[in-house]
Amino acid sequence: MGSEDIVEVDGLHSTSLLRTGIDLAATMSRPDAVVVADAIVRNGVPRLALLEAWLRAQPMRGHRRAQEVIAFADGRAESPLESVSRVSMHAGGVPQPALQVPYSDSAGPIGRVDFAWPALGVVGEADGDAKYLDAGLRGGRSAERVVLDEKVREDRLRALGLRVVRWRWTTAMDSRALETHLASAGLPFGRRTSWSECCA
Repeated sequence: MGSEDIVEVDGLHSTSLLRTGIDLAATMSRPDAVVVADAIVRNGVPRLALLEAWLRAQPMRGHRRAQEVIAFADGRAESPLESVSRVSMHAGGVPQPALQVPYSDSAGPIGRVDFAWPALGVVGEADGDAKYLDAGLRGGRSAERVVLDEKVREDRLRALGLRVVRWRWTTAMDSRALETHLASAGLPFGRRTSWSECCA
């Protein structure tokens, strides 16, 4: 292990963020590993830096698995639920979504959606409890106000002719359940679906 992979934290030596991410990518389940990799990239670490850390770690067990996780990492995933959803979509053969797509109407910006399939007229939202229950994420609003604001936002999206589909953790963690849920919203799917430009 190179010196660049060792850091000191509160007087203790530890592996660096990059090396830790690589080690986890090689050993954790794919959903968990992608959650970690997405978070690292979201916090400003280029995927190239992860790849360089992966190269420094060779030879290592799970190297191919870690490389696949690095290639799949996408900093636009804003939560673990979004990361896990993406893994399940890919495993289930769901067409590749665009992430964090902004929408507007005549009244102005509506906001970004977690997932979008613009050519199919479908948008998806991965709904975790924190959006409604975590005071730090509500921006001073009550949980009831957040629910009402979400309803207005969804109505505006539907008025654009979009089909809006929402899911929670239990669905996201099961690729077949998510595949079925998205198919009911009109998305085609199949095991041969290929994803390109993965990921920003």
